Amino acid sequence: MKNTFTYILFAICALSMFSCRDEKTVIYVNNFELFDKFQMKKDYDKLITVDLKSDSKQLDSLSNILEFYQKMNVSLQKFDSIKQYYIVLKTNFDKKFEKISQSYTNQVNIRLNQYLKDYSKEHDIKMILGNGNQGSLLYIDEELDYTKEVIVFVNNKYRG
Repeated sequence: MKNTFTYILFAICALSMFSCRDEKTVIYVNNFELFDKFQMKKDYDKLITVDLKSDSKQLDSLSNILEFYQKMNVSLQKFDSIKQYYIVLKTNFDKKFEKISQSYTNQVNIRLNQYLKDYSKEHDIKMILGNGNQGSLLYIDEELDYTKEVIVFVNNKYRG
């Protein structure tokens, strides 16, 4: 009963907030689309590829050698030693990728959050809702969806 009352009270507050708001004080942005189309994220994706290129080539070469040895029925001992070496390199590669990726993602999120604050201030936005098709937002009217406009804004800010 107490939970039902809490939900009803929350719904009334939310409805009153939306019904009393001025035009465009609350907007919606698909945060997954925004993150994916943010130029800084795309630039960092390229940097990750460059940073890991030599490691990736080494792994590919070892993988090809393993496939060749397997087809040629090379001694199990030699095959196993190369396979163990490959596993160590792959584990190190995955750790390095995760570390670089996490660092870049954090940097992108910090910059993106600042740009969203800037957008809110410049456009007199009081609240930006986002869920990327997950979470508790089940429906957003297209009129409130400013994803494309915000993507243009953040990319222009990023480019300077």
